[in-house]
Amino acid sequence: MELFIGNISAGTRQHELQKFLGSYGKQATLSLRKLKFDASVYYYAHVNIESDKVALKAIKKLHGKRLNGKPVLIREFEYRAGNNDRRSLNWRNLLWDKMERRLSERRNRSRVFERKEPEFMGYNNVAKKG
Repeated sequence: MELFIGNISAGTRQHELQKFLGSYGKQATLSLRKLKFDASVYYYAHVNIESDKVALKAIKKLHGKRLNGKPVLIREFEYRAGNNDRRSLNWRNLLWDKMERRLSERRNRSRVFERKEPEFMGYNNVAKKG
């Protein structure tokens, strides 16, 4: 099973992460990665653990623990492909089998409660000085 480890501090090294994983990381392949978004930089790790049972235990035990002073997020890694992600290029041309948010009940219900007060037109007929 592949795991995503997020919210890693900038100074974290691979051997520190291996030590953090402890016995779960003995049979794992690990890679630290960096994502630059606008002016900020985010660090995360991609871990491949052979046994699903061990990976699920690692998620349960290590999620929220602190690594170099920051609480770490651990979850199963999700692949994103162009056919299942709205953020891909030309996504408007792709078929989408899920419900559209703009057609949901919640959005339609909010339109019912909009106030429609008449506009005040009392001063439009007053002659202007000039």
